[in-house]
Amino acid sequence: MPEMPEIYRLSEQMNRELRDKTIRNVHVIQEKCINMPATHFKSILEGKRIAQVTSRGKWVNIELEPDYLLLLSLGMGGNVVLHENEQSLP
Repeated sequence: MPEMPEIYRLSEQMNRELRDKTIRNVHVIQEKCINMPATHFKSILEGKRIAQVTSRGKWVNIELEPDYLLLLSLGMGGNVVLHENEQSLP
């Protein structure tokens, strides 16, 4: 399981590589790792632009335009949480 320094470096690298790119296609391999049905998750993400990638604690935060935040937990369970910006975060 990665520690905070590795997650910070990964988020910086992801920001350099992914910032201003558009998500064209989403393939869900393990639906149990996301917080909604795969079809809904996919329909929301496709076409969104990645505004910025940062880290907060052990989470990688991917800000999507318009109006979404994709949270990645790289722990042993590997969770992905999608939030609309007006929702409170965990």
